Amino acid sequence: MSIAAFAPAQHPVAAIAAPSIVKAPPKRTVTPLYDQIIVPEPR
Repeated sequence: MSIAAFAPAQHPVAAIAAPSIVKAPPKRTVTPLYDQIIVPEPR
């Protein structure tokens, strides 16, 4: 839940994805989800 707590403040997209992280298993969801959120940013 710590990720869902800071994610919305860091990424607006994460704010929408946060509920998915809370409902689904953290490690399984955060890894692929964060790849999509953090990778496009530096591009």
